Formats: sequence, structure tokens, C-alpha cells
Amino acid sequence: MARIRTIKPEFWTDEDVMECSPNARLMFIGLWNFADDAGRLRASDKQIKAKIFPADQIDETNIRGWIDELSSNGLVTLYVVDNKEYLQINGWHNQKIDRPQQSKIPPPSNPDRRTFDEYSSADSKGEEGIGEERKEVGAGKKSKDYAFEGKIIRIDHSQADAWRRNFPKVDLIPELTAADAYYVDNPPKDGKWFFAASNWLKRSNERAIEKQSPHKQSAPGKMDRAAVDALMGEQG
Repeated sequence: MARIRTIKPEFWTDEDVMECSPNARLMFIGLWNFADDAGRLRASDKQIKAKIFPADQIDETNIRGWIDELSSNGLVTLYVVDNKEYLQINGWHNQKIDRPQQSKIPPPSNPDRRTFDEYSSADSKGEEGIGEERKEVGAGKKSKDYAFEGKIIRIDHSQADAWRRNFPKVDLIPELTAADAYYVDNPPKDGKWFFAASNWLKRSNERAIEKQSPHKQSAPGKMDRAAVDALMGEQG
């Protein structure tokens, strides 16, 4: 059942939100309407398409791509229970709900990512502050539950899968290892390690794509120096 939800003015200028494409942002808002009172719903591409884009010529693969965008930027958490994939909207406690109904959807094992409405009130932290935050959000979760566990960066397997889909040119674990080592000495602003790590992977993916692209050709009507010398030699 669809529900009325609220949206804060700060949403539109939040850095995490602005990293997403316009369609991903629109879908994100639509997810609020169809999530239960705990901010959870089935992460079904077909169901989300039917509810939020019922009259649009949008493929289900687009829906999955936008879900991955939201996940990569820490706005939602993807998780699996009994072979069913679910979605938790992060920072949901900021929604004011009268007489909330108990969720029928199981919660994530340990939702350990914060998002825009939590970041907005976060104080700037140094390395020690980040370490304290990391210890808190990881409490109760075993190392085997993580796909990567560094000193700063720590992600579960569903988030690792989402990053692999979003950044296919990146060798994920080595890149996260390098990023984690960098952020130990250069803590991300306001402790936003998830946003920083996502941007690191995005840049690495872009560099890999650039390396694979063919070299730029000379502008039409112009020849490079080697071609000119070769031509002059033939004419000499």
C-alpha cells in the first residue's frame, strides 16, 4: 500500500543524492511511498517498475542499475534473507510516522551505512573519530560477514556485489585496500567514508575505461609530424 512521506529541502543538495542520476533520484523518492513503516520493501525490479514507473517505457535492467546507484552512494542497503532480496532505505528514522505498523519484512543483519539526513548533522571527525564510528557501526557483526574489512572501509557482500556491477572495470578488493590505506592518513571529510570510497572506485573505473579507449585521432585535415616527414621523404 502506498503511503504519504515527507521530503526535506536539504535532499536536493545532498552530495550523495547529487551523485545519482536524475532517474535514480526520482525512483529513490518513489521507494519512500511504497516502503513499509520501517523503510523496507522487496528489491524486485519488476515490482518497483510497476509501482513507480507504471506508464513509462523503462526496462527492468534500468531499475536494477538505479538501485545499484542508490546502494553505491549509501542511500539504500541491499540484503538477502531466505533467498529473497530486500531493500532498506537508510536514515529512515527521520520520517515522522503516526501509528507505524510493524514490518513484515526481516531487517538487515546489521545496517551499517548512514545517509544524507544523518550526515547533515554529523560533526567533522579526525582519524580517531572515524575509528570510533567504525567500531560502533560494526558492533555485533563477524568478520566473515564482510566482503572487505579495513581500518576505515568495511562493506558487506551485497554492497560489494553492487559496487562490482557499478564499476565493472575495477578490481574491487585491491582498490579498496589502496583506498583504505589512503584514508587512514587522510580521513574523509565528516567521516563520510562510504561516499569517499564510492568516489574512489568511480574515478578508478573511469581511468580504466580511458586506458582501454583507442587513441585520439588527429583532427580532420591535419597530419601528425611523423606522417608529414614520411610523406616528404617519399616526395624527395
